[in-house]
Amino acid sequence: APTGKLKIGYVGSVGLWYLFEPVLECMRILLKLHPDCHLEIFNRDEHAFLQKKILEYRLPQKQVIIEALSFAECAKRMRLFHGSLFFIKPVFSKKASAPTKLGELLGSGVPCLTNAGVGDVEDILVGEGVGVVIKNFSNDSLIDGVTRFLELLKTPNISTRCRKTAEKYFSLEHGVKAYDGIYRHL
Repeated sequence: APTGKLKIGYVGSVGLWYLFEPVLECMRILLKLHPDCHLEIFNRDEHAFLQKKILEYRLPQKQVIIEALSFAECAKRMRLFHGSLFFIKPVFSKKASAPTKLGELLGSGVPCLTNAGVGDVEDILVGEGVGVVIKNFSNDSLIDGVTRFLELLKTPNISTRCRKTAEKYFSLEHGVKAYDGIYRHL
């Protein structure tokens, strides 16, 4: 991982489809491997719940920041993350969709650590070398995932690779060209 302060980000809500406990579990592991690690959480209105969970997991308060930001401010600040964590309940309805969050993070040049079983997230992250995907939430799996993630963060030009991946898979321009090609074939 980068030497010195390591900024790990979490963006968005913690309810419904997103699993927050594994984020805190990974943060615990990260702190052991990289003591100068900070978790920045950008979230609208779940601060009391988040604070309670952070206390529950005994994470150092000064190394976890929770903020509500405007969309523009959030986009600006995401670029400063060294990496991001998010985990999605691997339910049937999510099997076919890549989260918008993934495109936004990669577009900001941020590598991701997440779980398998959601859309083509694994193909994108692992295939392009811009993230790490864990198979399950066992302690061994989390430790292995975090260790590989820290290694990935040392990769030269990782931010550029993330942005190129976002353009390839998530850009509107790319989508329009692909659909245009399909329609011309019909």
